[in-house]
Amino acid sequence: MKLKTGFQPGTLIYTGTKNDYEVIEIEEIIYNKENIFNKLHLYKDEVSLNTNSEMNNWINISGIHDVELIKKIGKHFNIDTLILEDIVSNNQRPKIEIRDNLIYIVLKLIIPTENNSFRYEQISLVLLENTLIVFQESKNSIFNTIKNRFLKNIGRLRKKGVCYLTYGILDRIIDDYFILLDNLNNRSEDLEEIILLSADKENFEKILVLKKDILKFNPQRKEYKKGEILTDISFSTEKILIIDKGLIRYYHNLCEEKEFLLGCYSKGNIIILDRISDFLDGDKYLENFYIEVCEDTTCYIVDKNFLKILYMKDIDLHEKILEYTSIFYQKLFFQIRDIKLFSIENAVLSLLIRAYRTYGNNNENSFINHKILNKNIAKSLNSTEETVSRVVAKLKKEGFISIKKKHFFLQNLEEIEKRLGCKSCRKSICYF
Repeated sequence: MKLKTGFQPGTLIYTGTKNDYEVIEIEEIIYNKENIFNKLHLYKDEVSLNTNSEMNNWINISGIHDVELIKKIGKHFNIDTLILEDIVSNNQRPKIEIRDNLIYIVLKLIIPTENNSFRYEQISLVLLENTLIVFQESKNSIFNTIKNRFLKNIGRLRKKGVCYLTYGILDRIIDDYFILLDNLNNRSEDLEEIILLSADKENFEKILVLKKDILKFNPQRKEYKKGEILTDISFSTEKILIIDKGLIRYYHNLCEEKEFLLGCYSKGNIIILDRISDFLDGDKYLENFYIEVCEDTTCYIVDKNFLKILYMKDIDLHEKILEYTSIFYQKLFFQIRDIKLFSIENAVLSLLIRAYRTYGNNNENSFINHKILNKNIAKSLNSTEETVSRVVAKLKKEGFISIKKKHFFLQNLEEIEKRLGCKSCRKSICYF
């Protein structure tokens, strides 16, 4: 986007990215409740607009990069140069201006793109007595449903004037806003899972120091593409994974062919790559581990040979790695304990205790200052959302917890800790 400064007001300068090969389409739809005439032509040097004063006129301009065209349209319809200036400046904020002879509306289109993403484009509407002119940055299909209703004379569009058409177009644009909000809400719920499973309050500084110390020795750097699934076979000699950028899901397969999600890890996280079954004296309850690459990810890899070199060169670093490995496995052990040894009620309470240690504050009704969804509890405990919902309802009825706006309150922290046997555990590792 180009910035326009130092020019006289009313100077038309297109601020977007110009494509000299992009041809501007001009579509005219002239209509009333009985008849409709549709004309489409490509703009070259001349503009020929055949509006009908006895009928309604809808004109679509697909492209605003040709300033001369915008000037000609402005002259034809007596549109103020200040409005024309806003039309070709594609960085306008949404607004409405009411003039003696017209109403000018500018807002943003939301256009879906690949990978569940989207982009914005500016759209300007100029409403005259019996004519609506729509200026779009590029050609798209957002108004195809409206055009089909026009052609088939469905609904009230043809029976009413251009004011009602303007309302219909605005309604169509705003519908996409709600779709976007739903999409963002779903993505935010996914982020809830990432935050819930990845936060590490007490040891964050230790991770940063350890990462910095290891990177001094220039370990091997690898890139993984989104969608790749890596297994313990993929890391036959590798022992430590340091994420430089991206996002991965780290999980184990259970012997019942179920998935046990250990965490979602992003930039700065360090993962120990040994199988947990090796750590648990050959316990086959947890079998192979898997890493799902959720975004294009770059990692530093520390294998067995490199680890030996580190140990020989820096005994302090050796101790830091051992300490972090111990913390990493102790935290995972609590997750394993929750699903293997505890009842589902105690497993949920244990998870909420750890959430409280990570996000909570100290008051009479211990408040977890982070929204926690039942579906994320279910994933953490290898359960179902329906089961977790039933358990949460039971714990609320028994007076252990309460919920307000998706935030959990631990009503009787001391009683919960007694029920779970928390006195025998170290609070220093009771975090996510």
